[in-house]
Amino acid sequence: DDPIGCVALGTTPFVGDEAQLNIRDLYAYSNRRDAEACLRPVVANLAVLPRARRKGIAKKLMRECEDVCREWGYEEIWLLVEKDNPKARKLYKKLGYKTVKEEDDDSYKLVAGRIEQVEVKNVYMKKSLKPFVGPLLNADYFQVALWAAGATLALNDEARDQVLGAASQQLGVDLAANLNDLLS
Repeated sequence: DDPIGCVALGTTPFVGDEAQLNIRDLYAYSNRRDAEACLRPVVANLAVLPRARRKGIAKKLMRECEDVCREWGYEEIWLLVEKDNPKARKLYKKLGYKTVKEEDDDSYKLVAGRIEQVEVKNVYMKKSLKPFVGPLLNADYFQVALWAAGATLALNDEARDQVLGAASQQLGVDLAANLNDLLS
């Protein structure tokens, strides 16, 4: 069986939420002895062959990384993903990763058959691996609120009528009639 996916998992020095990635940062990190300086697990370079995508392989690789981090004794996992990779960011968000920050960085890419150094914007994301509270910390509360509102409106005629009435008044459009037209 040929490999169809891979991922890199390692530890990176951090001071607070700042990864120490260049030589100057690493030297400063090595001389620190405070609680803000620590190693954190970081996922990088997740890749799945195009013919094997959309089959859950990336999810399995990420779950395996999370399991390894738990075995190593970590309560969170970090990753870096390029901002111009929306499919990957969407996957990570679905898996419970939260955006922490964005940062300009240099990367090496194949451009016109040559490897070139290019400027990229990296998105730092993290996920809590803490038992019980991890899922609460990782929840996308906006999505949860939308789902709860949708369920309330679908199941409760009085609430739906109140929301539609208030929205209709604000917009100057009869949303109830439009909704009834759509449903019939």
